[in-house]
Amino acid sequence: MGNNLRINLMYDRQEKSVYTFTITNDDFSTKKHVDIKFAATSNEMAFCQTLEAYELVEAYEKGQLKDGKLKEIAAKLDAEDNPVIMLVKYKK
Repeated sequence: MGNNLRINLMYDRQEKSVYTFTITNDDFSTKKHVDIKFAATSNEMAFCQTLEAYELVEAYEKGQLKDGKLKEIAAKLDAEDNPVIMLVKYKK
């Protein structure tokens, strides 16, 4: 429940260097930071993220969610519900 932000590292094979990056979730008007917790092993899915129900309910009630699928899901949640698992796919 803390705001511990992880540092994401990426290795560029061509440049042979490591750099940091930040990913934000555009479903939130506040551009909430995404912590990559589960790396995907698929060519279609980039990673998974767990979103706590109480955080989604709070964001929905404060009007911090943009129109879309996540807002629709949050509208039906109770703060005590299980977390939502978001599957993030690569753009085509």
